[in-house]
Amino acid sequence: MIAKHFIMSIGIFTITGFLTLSCDNVTSSSGSTDNANNIESIAGKANSNKTTSALSTCKNAGDTGMTAVYVNQSLKDVTIDFDNHNCDMAIYFDENAPRKASVRNTTVIQETGDSGESTGVWNNGADVTVTRSTFITDFSGRFVPIRFDEGAKGTISSNELTGTHRVGILARGTETSVGIKSNSIVGSGAKTSGWAENGIQIDQGAAAEVINNEITGHWWDGESNFGSTALLILGTNSKVTNNTLHNNEFSIYLVGNDNRVTGNRTSSEIESQSSYNFKAYGALVGGSDNHLAGNNFNSEESTGAIGVYVFPGTSENNITGNRINGFDTFLYDGGDDSMIRGTPAPPQEI
Repeated sequence: MIAKHFIMSIGIFTITGFLTLSCDNVTSSSGSTDNANNIESIAGKANSNKTTSALSTCKNAGDTGMTAVYVNQSLKDVTIDFDNHNCDMAIYFDENAPRKASVRNTTVIQETGDSGESTGVWNNGADVTVTRSTFITDFSGRFVPIRFDEGAKGTISSNELTGTHRVGILARGTETSVGIKSNSIVGSGAKTSGWAENGIQIDQGAAAEVINNEITGHWWDGESNFGSTALLILGTNSKVTNNTLHNNEFSIYLVGNDNRVTGNRTSSEIESQSSYNFKAYGALVGGSDNHLAGNNFNSEESTGAIGVYVFPGTSENNITGNRINGFDTFLYDGGDDSMIRGTPAPPQEI
């Protein structure tokens, strides 16, 4: 039968609140709140050979109604510590950003333990490269280290993200198109309070190439029926290739059309301590004309629920040549006209 917690809700970061995505609908919900006293610092301060920002003056971040330390300014070899300012975000870009704007070799530290919302880099409609930078977080609210939306373009590559975050990398909005490549994203692990975390989230019409990333430790284990994902794709025409996903509750959660998910490797051995007995899922597929091929979905025995789950009401998804090991159920196909070929084990009833 279906694992107990599959009727749970995926936590989705939104601008104004918290959405929950169940197996067949999206509904509004209030999120839980973190207790700052229960979160330990996950890293020391940044490299001493970088320039530390001690700015007390915050700049207006376009028409967002928020403030940032740097606005429409390329940065290199800079450290921005939220302990040194009261701004809403570290770095902000919009349509007034310089051509070929970039953030390189920069460290953003958000270890204030505060609640509310906060952002590391927000690209709001510009063309920006964020590369070889470090984001260190201990924050009890909803922190997004890297956010691209409102038609933003650019590349997010070779960055390191560690600690608490609502979403590690967010790409959002129609005409937003971004390459997300070779990043390391480490979440809080089996989290029992606060917000359920997601590693990479693509939604609201955005498209992305998500390639060669390593995503670890996104797992909700609290006493409420939420869930965390490594890769949350809610859209069309994205490419998800050659990513390594370890100890995430839902490795790949895909709801949309015409997406390609190939050559990814997932694994998990977390044993839930929650009364919900949460278990890992390799991939969940909703929408139509999606292609999952050549992926390797693995779970330690008794810790994984389903390797690949195709939602009821979906159509013409291709599930071909995948390897599935260790899950209670290898494959469940609830869709119409799915093409399932070369995946070991036939579809199993739930």
